[in-house]
Amino acid sequence: MNTIPEPASLSRRRWNRVPEITLMFWAIKMLATTVGETAADYLNENVGLGLTNTMWVMIAVLATALAVQFSRRRYVAGPYWVAVLFTFALGTAGGIGLVYLAHRMLGLGAIAAFWIAYVLTRPPGASIGDSLSRGRVDGGLGLGTTVTSALFLVTILGLVSHLAVTRIDRGEPRDAAVLGS
Repeated sequence: MNTIPEPASLSRRRWNRVPEITLMFWAIKMLATTVGETAADYLNENVGLGLTNTMWVMIAVLATALAVQFSRRRYVAGPYWVAVLFTFALGTAGGIGLVYLAHRMLGLGAIAAFWIAYVLTRPPGASIGDSLSRGRVDGGLGLGTTVTSALFLVTILGLVSHLAVTRIDRGEPRDAAVLGS
């Protein structure tokens, strides 16, 4: 069979399911970190699911979001960011779990394990979320987890909608985005 190989850029676009890494990518990622963290806090504390049930709910939602994302033949802004949003509720816990295992099974020192776990629990997005949601007596603005999550979620939806329309995060020439190809 005589086939002509695809140009690298066409091949990349066909198999790529992630956006171009731009300033907008990092802005949405920071916002999604906050929403993921505060949404998990909300389910745990306000809804009363507890940590274990919250984890299982977030795993189910993440699995669904990933199934939608991977069912696409290429990167699509909405499904990609819906999936990313739910990773943050689980990512920190998974990282801390690995640190715990390294401490218990591989001999990672207690002080090193503490500081690694400490850093994992304070990603910038979560710190911003805490600053906005915590009460004024605790040094925050007192917006609460619901308002903070809603504010950031609306911002994420606006930015992702912008990306879905403009396709500036797909690494395509501008006129290709306009033509819808």
